[in-house]
Amino acid sequence: MTTPKRLYCALILDESGSMSGLREATLKGANAWLADQRKDGPDDLLTLVMFDAPNDPAAPRVRVKYDGIPLRETVDLSLADYNPNGGTPLYDALGTTLGRIEADPRAKDRSVVVVVMTDGLENASVEYTHESLTAKIAQKERDGWKIMYLGANQDAKAVAASMALDQEFAVTYAPTPAGTAVAYEAASMSLKAVRRSSSDRAVSESLHEASATGETPH
Repeated sequence: MTTPKRLYCALILDESGSMSGLREATLKGANAWLADQRKDGPDDLLTLVMFDAPNDPAAPRVRVKYDGIPLRETVDLSLADYNPNGGTPLYDALGTTLGRIEADPRAKDRSVVVVVMTDGLENASVEYTHESLTAKIAQKERDGWKIMYLGANQDAKAVAASMALDQEFAVTYAPTPAGTAVAYEAASMSLKAVRRSSSDRAVSESLHEASATGETPH
């Protein structure tokens, strides 16, 4: 029997104002994802990040809820944890998350998998530019990191390609409660496939269960 891979996971949640209509669905989906991962990989590490661009310039745009802690130590998110507001500093959120994991020596002997959930496009980053982010992404993917991009209200594969993300791990999901639930379930199954050393195609096929547009792996 194959020994499951040890993972260093990240979940990046869009908390911008456009997510307000899916606040409860997002919390439900994220908590289901957390419960699945706690059960399947309790000793794997998790960084959980939320991002928005609030009107208050002093407020943080990228908030780190969990910073590389074992999944077994995580608890469910509450309504107080997730309050959609403001713009979408997607580049800052992704760049910051990659940087934090990169700086953690524990990531060197683990498989890194990053899951991004968003319903909008970049419009508010101040730390990372398109160029600086794509360079970091390209380097991390060369290092074997997997970055899964699930986007609503967009062509997720096109957006992923514009950021140098592997389109095989990019899926457009439906911006509805049901679509959100399916997206989190697909992301959860994909991580389970990574743990079991499944092929990239098998991981991609699991992720594409979330597709609202009939996308399939190439």
